[in-house]
Amino acid sequence: KICREHDVLLLVDGAQTAPHLPINLADLGCDYFCFSGHKMMGPMGIGGLWMRDGAPELAPAYAGGGMVGKVSGHAFTTAAGAGKYEAGTPNVIGAVGLAEAARYLSRLGMENVAAHSSELAHRMVDGLSEIEGVSVTTPSDVPLVGAVSFTVDGVHPHEVAYFLDEAAAIMVRSGEHCCQPLMQKIAPNGGGTVRASAYCYNTEDDVDLLVATVEEIAHMVK
Repeated sequence: KICREHDVLLLVDGAQTAPHLPINLADLGCDYFCFSGHKMMGPMGIGGLWMRDGAPELAPAYAGGGMVGKVSGHAFTTAAGAGKYEAGTPNVIGAVGLAEAARYLSRLGMENVAAHSSELAHRMVDGLSEIEGVSVTTPSDVPLVGAVSFTVDGVHPHEVAYFLDEAAAIMVRSGEHCCQPLMQKIAPNGGGTVRASAYCYNTEDDVDLLVATVEEIAHMVK
């Protein structure tokens, strides 16, 4: 609403939302919505960009075969529709994989995915919050989409991630998560946070193993 009042176009980065929540783009009211494939169990190197009907068309980032309409010795026109944004040989394998990932999530039901991810995330927050020396930066009083961030006193987030991998084969992300200004606010000691993300293939046992391993790390540095 604020953007409309000031003639500002709104792009929503839905990379962390599309895999976890049912989304109605008409109700969302944005002009553009983008998402990545690998966060929704699709291949790496592919994603999607949705444009609202009537939204100003964006200039293509690349020029090349497949995105041109007419070409002369001194100029060219772009193809109509989405083709103007797909220069060169298309990532056919990626597109097929992304489509199948979307169909799989549709079969599961995004409401079911959202409920499962939220339940596991709250279990993670509750368990980690009870460990002395662990600070959970994810709030517990709001609906969660699966991702939980935390720090362990005296241990760099990268070291926590390494130990989780080596000790329990748990993969997490550590660091500043492409949002350094936010990390400077919630993790001022530097290094960012550890981020563990629960998804539709995870179980309560997975969460409990994470909590137990983090507790072991915290006790090691006492």
